[in-house]
Order: sequence, then C-alpha cells, then structure tokens
Amino acid sequence: MTGLARKSLDAQVRVVQQSYLRIIAVSLGLAFALSFLAWVFGPGPRYQLMTVAGQEFVLQVANTPELQERGLRGQSSLAPDAGLLVLLDKPKALLYSTRRTPFSIDVLYFTADGTVQKIDTILAQDDNLASSTSGAPVHGALQLLGGTAARLRIQVGSNLPVIPPRRQQRDRDNPDWDGE
Repeated sequence: MTGLARKSLDAQVRVVQQSYLRIIAVSLGLAFALSFLAWVFGPGPRYQLMTVAGQEFVLQVANTPELQERGLRGQSSLAPDAGLLVLLDKPKALLYSTRRTPFSIDVLYFTADGTVQKIDTILAQDDNLASSTSGAPVHGALQLLGGTAARLRIQVGSNLPVIPPRRQQRDRDNPDWDGE
C-alpha cells in the first residue's frame, strides 16, 4: 500500500469514527432530553386553578387511580384555598375516608356537567374510620377543607366549573395549557 493510499484510508477511518461519535452523542443527548421531558410532564402531581363560588382554589388533579381512590386521606394539612379534584372517565360510586387525617374534609360529588349531586363533611379522625360515599355513580368529586362548602354557600344543585376528562387528557400533553 502506498503512502498516499494509506493516508486516504486513515482519513476515511477517521471520518467513519467521527460519524459514529456524532451518532452516539446525538443519541445520548436525545435520550437525556426525552428523560427530562418525561420527568417534567410525566404522571406526577398536576394542579389546576378553579374558581368556585367566587373563591379561587389551587386543586391537585387526581390523575392516577390510586390518588382518585385515596383522596386527601393521610395528608397532614390542607390550605383553605387548596383541594383535590377527581375527574372520572366513566361514572362510578366513590368512597372516601379521613383515617389518619387531622382535618375535616368537605366532599362535593358532581355529575358530568358539574352539578353538585351530594355534599358530605367527613370529620377529622386519628385511627377511627369516618367515611363518605357518593351513593349513586358520579363523574367526579371535589375535596376541600371541612366547612368550605357551607362558608361559600355551595349546596346540592350548585354548578362547579369542571373540565371533562376527555379534554383534560387531550390537553395534558400540551405544555402551554393553562387549564382554561
């Protein structure tokens, strides 16, 4: 092999090696970017602003079956302007309790259009089990600090500005969605 052919072959090997290195660097960068996006927009807690009876609330959206079933049970505190919003794809009967919860909870069960079907206040409990059930199938529940429904004069038949689950799921992947 002549010196010129050898240099040409070495140059071609370097080009191939550099191409492989670029492919590896791009792949690692893409893997990191996708992991970061999954962490930011993944199934962790989601929050939504909602105005109910003239008061604005920051609501955690129960976006997992476990959180939908557990509700606020076991939390150590709840701000007066906070709560939990449960939106169901299909109506079903719901049951919540306040076991190991140091504060009372108002549970507002509602229909698909946001009409309040039932309101229960579950008193704070240590190890005893106080519970509430929707009775009939509902499309969701709003859990607020105990006494909030009475203070805001929310009653059966009141309307809550809820977002249907189909829209919530559709907009969940849109990072620009502001909940409106």
